[in-house]
Amino acid sequence: MPGVFLRSFVVVFGLAALMVILSSFGLAIFKQPLVQMAVYLAGILGFNRFINGPLRRGLPPKK
Repeated sequence: MPGVFLRSFVVVFGLAALMVILSSFGLAIFKQPLVQMAVYLAGILGFNRFINGPLRRGLPPKK
């Protein structure tokens, strides 16, 4: 099941990179831990279908 871990890493790494870039442009709000946790939570919930795609069961065959 490495697909789930790889997809989680891609989402979290992308969010971290985005927050670092935005904070380097002067948005200091992304340096606060509670804001970072909220961004990670929103990202995980927003990309839930992408992350858990390999765990999803296939549709039953049509008769």
